[in-house]
Amino acid sequence: MEEKKREFNIPYRESVFHIAGIDGLDLDKFWEESFSHCNFEELPGSIITMVFDTDDESQHYRLYWKGASTQGVELTYYPGEKAHMHIELSWLGCIGDVQLTCAFLQALKDMYPKCDIVYNDDIDKGAFVVCEENFNALMDMRMKNMEYLVSSPAQGEHCGAKGIFRNFIAPSKWDYPEMNIEDLAMKAMGMFLDLQWSYEEYEDAPMREVRKEGETDTYPVCLLNNSKDVFAEVCQRLVIFGNNNTFKDVPTVEFLDKVSENPHLTMVDPLQFVLKRMPDDEWDKLYESLECEEISTKGVFPKTYLLRWNPTISSFTLKNFRDATTKYPDGFGMNWSVYEWEKAEEGDYFYMLRTGDDKAGIVFRGRFMSDPYEGDDWAGKGKKRYYVDINCYDASKPDGASHITIEELEKFIPDIDWRKGHSGELLSDDDANVLNKLFEEKKN
Repeated sequence: MEEKKREFNIPYRESVFHIAGIDGLDLDKFWEESFSHCNFEELPGSIITMVFDTDDESQHYRLYWKGASTQGVELTYYPGEKAHMHIELSWLGCIGDVQLTCAFLQALKDMYPKCDIVYNDDIDKGAFVVCEENFNALMDMRMKNMEYLVSSPAQGEHCGAKGIFRNFIAPSKWDYPEMNIEDLAMKAMGMFLDLQWSYEEYEDAPMREVRKEGETDTYPVCLLNNSKDVFAEVCQRLVIFGNNNTFKDVPTVEFLDKVSENPHLTMVDPLQFVLKRMPDDEWDKLYESLECEEISTKGVFPKTYLLRWNPTISSFTLKNFRDATTKYPDGFGMNWSVYEWEKAEEGDYFYMLRTGDDKAGIVFRGRFMSDPYEGDDWAGKGKKRYYVDINCYDASKPDGASHITIEELEKFIPDIDWRKGHSGELLSDDDANVLNKLFEEKKN
């Protein structure tokens, strides 16, 4: 019998306010007026403002109330002859988000008494009124959403939500059977808020894709060592570091069972935790108590390389690229020469930089599928060459723009000479992290 997929429909989505009749708005005065309506005595903290680039004349902002926001408030201002504004209150915003939204609306009403405030395009219900009753209604909506999150999963399942800095896994009624749904939702909202602001000093435990010796499929793991306090995201398996350069791959549930009474561990929600650094002898005892085999380090610490491709001189021609992406749109394989081959190994990542024409930039990425091996010189000049087999994916259109242009690379990662160099340049961890983030943003 085919298993039916459970529908997940929360009671409310975002609350969007449309404000018209605000011609000539002075944004500096608007911010000042808005923040004067924020009750910092009741909710100590400060307002964090992020500014985003847009493709038109609009001005886009995301604002958080430090210590009192869970998801933040989106604000988009459209200047001009018919100036208007959109304010979006997130679906699981906490009290700081609701109060910030109402402060914006009140400021606009003070500055433009005749402005129109429409809630969720519902013109028939008339103008939205900023008052205590509606403030409470907006807060109740978010609590109803949280009630749904904690009450809807089947036993053993959990629902999640995106937060400002960290994603949240909500507890369920199965985790706290003695609590009613309203109280559990209140507890969950507190956990969500705490998760955003109480663990800033913890570094994120690295996530890696690894595979076992002799197998081709990879699986995600979270790396845990005992060098610092760390925050561990949701992951089914952990790779635990021993103090003698050894490693163990263990299911997360088994590890948590071992440390359930350990004072160095704190669960921040049902599936995520923080772990403080332990004395070395305690860590050694914990490591030895894990009843699982030690594993190879290959693939646990993947590096990132920059490969270069000039289609005007390479044996991999532009026609080859067109054929590969047409026949294998989800990914294709080949081998490639690596200049800095000494540290390269199977499982490392790479980005391919196209050079030599007007489409220069990052055109695809992938992983090394072999260790380096010596081969004939692809250019026919008798040089000693080392190659790796590569799996290529996320390719741009061969005759279209690159995912990331040379100009963008120079702007965001200026330490690298993007216009000349060899194929197979080992990137620093910092440069690789910036490139990873930039690629994800551009690809999506």
